[in-house]
Amino acid sequence: MSIPGTEIYRVRDEEGAVVVYDSTEIRILAFDSPVEQSCVAKSRPWRLQYAYTQTMMLGALFTPQLKHAAVLGLGGGSQVRALRHGWPDLRITAVEKRAAVAQVAKDWFLLDDDPRLGIVIGDAGEWLHRPGASQDLLFADLYDNIGMDAQQADMAFLTGCARRLGDGGVLVLNRWSANTDAARRHKAAIAEVFGDRVLMVSVQGGNNITFAFQGPIPALSRRAFMDAAQTLGLRLDIPLQRHARRLWDENTPILK
Repeated sequence: MSIPGTEIYRVRDEEGAVVVYDSTEIRILAFDSPVEQSCVAKSRPWRLQYAYTQTMMLGALFTPQLKHAAVLGLGGGSQVRALRHGWPDLRITAVEKRAAVAQVAKDWFLLDDDPRLGIVIGDAGEWLHRPGASQDLLFADLYDNIGMDAQQADMAFLTGCARRLGDGGVLVLNRWSANTDAARRHKAAIAEVFGDRVLMVSVQGGNNITFAFQGPIPALSRRAFMDAAQTLGLRLDIPLQRHARRLWDENTPILK
């Protein structure tokens, strides 16, 4: 397996290489492996390119009063660009462990400066336990060249996420593991922190997107939920209603 495009930039830090690949329309971020970490379409930089990142945006449908959002794991800035496009007045905090990755996002992935965007260089788990504003929407997508950052399954990390959410806030967690036992332990840890206030949906490619709620899961009609997904999907130019149907179908006993 190889990453499409031509390598146009490479930098190293203590974690390894950060590499940029380019083609006519698509630019890709990768680390020390042939796995794509992030992707941007140069003509539509706000458009999320991967099914799992598109699915994560369903979290916004549960937070109609969206004013503050945090993205743990900036990568190439995909979620940040989509949030800025969909909610121009939204206050966003992005936490990225690697300064080199954040600089590449700015230099190569069309992540422009914005007074409503704050980028924090540091460990996401430590940031969660610092004093700070409550978040309406909290994305956790921490991955390196090997796979998911182990702290995403850690009780302290999940508890920190719960504490950072405001009333009605939603944690959106991208989970992927080839280890069945590890996936089971992660699911149990999420239940320990959030109880039954959790929705999960599988995504093609092996990802599982988890939506964990600070309060009760909002009561929504299926039709209203699908209409909202269609509206937001058109705004972001992604097939969000298709992902919404899968979420609803996999969680029908909870949502109906």
